[in-house]
Amino acid sequence: MATGQASSNPVPAMRTYPPVEHAVVVVGPQYLAQYPVELAVSTKLRTLGENDFKVADINGTLIFQVKSKLLSLHDRRFLKDATGNTLVNLRQKIMTMHRRWEAFRGESNEEKDLLFTAKKSKLFQFKTDLDVFLANNKGDVPDFKIKGGYAESSCSILLGNSNTMLAQMHRKHSLKSSILGTDNFGVTVYPNIDYAFIIALVYLHIPVELAVSTKLLTLGENDFKVVDINGTVIFHVKSKLLTLHDRRYMKDASGNTLVNLRQKVVSVHRRWEAFRGESKEDKDLLASMHRKHSLKSKVLETDNFGVTVYPNVDYAFIIALVMHRKHYLKSKVLETDNFEVTVYPNIDYAFKIAPLYCGIDPWKQSAISGFPDFKSYKVEMPPWSLIPKEKDEENLLQRSEIKFLNQIQGPESMAFDPLGRGPYTGVADGRVLFYDGQKWTDFAYTSSNRSEICNPQPSPLSYLKNEHICGRPLGLRFDKKTGDLYIADAYFGLMKVGPEGGLATLLANEAEGIPLGFTNDLDIDDEGNIYFTDSSTTYQRRNFMQLVFSGENSGRVLKYSPATKETTVLVRNLQFPNGVSLSKDGSFFVFCEGSIGRLRKYWLKGEKAGTSEVLAIVPGYPDNVRTNEEGNFWVAVHCRRSFFAHINAQYPKLRTFLLKLPIPAKIQYLLQIGGWPHGLVVKYSPEGKLLQILEDSQGKVVKAISEVEEKDGKLWMGSVLMPFVMVYNLA
Repeated sequence: MATGQASSNPVPAMRTYPPVEHAVVVVGPQYLAQYPVELAVSTKLRTLGENDFKVADINGTLIFQVKSKLLSLHDRRFLKDATGNTLVNLRQKIMTMHRRWEAFRGESNEEKDLLFTAKKSKLFQFKTDLDVFLANNKGDVPDFKIKGGYAESSCSILLGNSNTMLAQMHRKHSLKSSILGTDNFGVTVYPNIDYAFIIALVYLHIPVELAVSTKLLTLGENDFKVVDINGTVIFHVKSKLLTLHDRRYMKDASGNTLVNLRQKVVSVHRRWEAFRGESKEDKDLLASMHRKHSLKSKVLETDNFGVTVYPNVDYAFIIALVMHRKHYLKSKVLETDNFEVTVYPNIDYAFKIAPLYCGIDPWKQSAISGFPDFKSYKVEMPPWSLIPKEKDEENLLQRSEIKFLNQIQGPESMAFDPLGRGPYTGVADGRVLFYDGQKWTDFAYTSSNRSEICNPQPSPLSYLKNEHICGRPLGLRFDKKTGDLYIADAYFGLMKVGPEGGLATLLANEAEGIPLGFTNDLDIDDEGNIYFTDSSTTYQRRNFMQLVFSGENSGRVLKYSPATKETTVLVRNLQFPNGVSLSKDGSFFVFCEGSIGRLRKYWLKGEKAGTSEVLAIVPGYPDNVRTNEEGNFWVAVHCRRSFFAHINAQYPKLRTFLLKLPIPAKIQYLLQIGGWPHGLVVKYSPEGKLLQILEDSQGKVVKAISEVEEKDGKLWMGSVLMPFVMVYNLA
C-alpha cells in the first residue's frame, strides 16, 4: 500500500452505479465524487488495546487512516486523512442499552461539533444492524441504516428506511492476509456520497481478536496460553489429562488459579464442571458443559456441545464468544495448535471474561469491592405497566436558566425565610449559604470542626471523603413563626439554627438507640413537630451509590417533638426514603421512596391517623418533594427508570453479579439511571393525580434535580451533583 498523501479525489471504480437524487455530505463536500469510488481497507490488530487500519484507492494511494484505543473508557476511534489530520472522532457512550456511538468533527467532543450518532437497530439482535442519525435529527426515524455485518462478510449502507443503496462493504480473503494476520475488505461508495462519512460508519463493524495457543507437553499434560498480538500472556491453562477427573486450571498471568475444570467420571455426555479457584464444592460451581453426539454429527464430522450457564450468569456473554482453529505450517511442525477468539462488532469484547471475573473479582476493581458486607436486596417494584409513560415532548426544562454557575457547589435544598428572602441552600463544604439578591454569604454551618479540608473544591463530588467532618446540610425548612432554620445534616442529624445564623445546634442524632445514618429531609407542622427521613442506617451519604445499588431497607421516617425532645419512628424498613412534605391543611405528609419510585401518604389526622398508603407511582427515582401554595406537590425526579433498572431491582443476585464486574461505581450508577443524567419534575395533586411533567430528557441543561421549590411563578431547582441552581419560569 502506498503511503503518499492522498490526491484530491480517489481513482474512480471500474463499475458504474446510479447516483442518488441528492448529494449526501456529512464530513465535508471535498469527499464527494461524481463517480463511484472503490476503496481498499486493510486492518491489523497491533496490540490488545489498539486496532488501526488504512484506506487506499484501487491504485494503492493512501486516502485515510484510522487510529483507535479499544480499551479506553469510551473506546475512542479517530478517522484521519493521509497526512494525519483528524477528520472525525468516534466515541462510544458508556453503558447505553443500544451500544450508542457519537461522531464529532475533528478531535472535539462538544455538542456543537456533533456530526451523527449510531446505535443498534434493536436492543436484542443477532446481526449488527445500526441506525444512524444526523446531529439535527431529534426524531425516531434514522437518516441512514447499516444492514448486515462483518460476520456475514458484507454489509450495505442505505438511505433511511428505504432500499436506496449508498455504499457496500465486502471482505477479501487471501493467503497473504492469513499469514500476516491482517484483514482486508473493499468498500464501494456510490456517486455523490461523502466517502469519509462511509468509512467512519464502516469502522463501527470491525471486530477485535485475541490469540490462543496450545501445545501438547507430555502424554499427561496439555497447556495453552492466551496472549495479545505482541505475545503478552493474558491467561494460561495447566492440565492433568490422565488424572481421575481430568483436572484443568485457568490461571492469570501471575499463576493465580481463577477457575478449575474437572470432568465428571463415567458420564454419558462427557460432562465438565467449572468451579471458582481451586474449589470443588457445589457452592463454588460456576457452570457445566456436556458434549452432544448424534448420527448427523458423526457423518458430517462435526462436534457439538451443550453449555449450562448457572443462574445470574448472563448467557449472552457466553454465546458471544466464537472460537475457530487456525492451521499454519509452523504449528504443524512444532506440534502446536492455534485458535482465534473473535468477538463480533458491537459486542463488548470485555464481556468474554465477565462471567469468570465477576465470580471472583480478583483485582478488587468493582463498584462494591470496598464493601465486603455488601448485599443486594429485592425491590418490590410496581408492575412496569403502572409506571407513568407521560412525557414532556417539548423538553421544557431545557428552557431553564442556569444561575450562580461555579459560585456554589451541590445546592440541595432551596428555602426562603418567612420574609420571602433567599434562597438559602446547603452546599457540599458543609455551609448553609444565603443569597441577598446580589451575592452569596455564609449563614450557618453544621460542623464545629471546620478546617482547610473544608475549603472550596473543584466539584461537588470532591467533598465526599471529608463530608463526615465538614458536615453536609441537605433538607432545609424555616419555622414560619420563629424564623428558626431546621437542617437535616446527612452526618450529624437533625439540627437547628436561629434567625441570625451561625453554628447549628443538635436536636437528634438517634432514635430507639439506633444512630441516624443518613439524615435527608424534613418538614415542620404548625405545632413545631418535625417530620424527617433517615435514608439508611447502613450506608452514609458519601456511599449513596452503594445504597442505590443495594436497595437495602434500613430507612426510616421519624418525628421529633420539641416539647418532649423525643424522637420516635413512624415508618421503618424503607428502601431509601428521601423527601418529606406536609399537606397544605396539615392532615398528612408525603414522603418519597427512592428505590421503589413512589410517593407515600402518612396520615396525621382523622380516622386513618398513624397509617400510610401509596399516593402515586413516580416515573423514575424521586428525591425531594415540596408543597406549593395551591396544595399540590412538586417532586424532583433524579431521572426516569429504564426497563433494565426495573428488572435489575427485582433480581438481587443478578444485580450483585453485574456489580462485581470491573466497572467503576460511577459507570454502574449511570447504568442504573438509564445511561445518562436527565432530570424531570412532576406535579401531583393531594389525591395523587399526575398534573404536570417538565423534563430535559437529553440532559442538556437540567442533568439532575434534588429539589424543586415553587416561588413567585418560578421553579427553583437544586442538585447535590451540580455547581449551580436552575430556575424555570412557569409563566
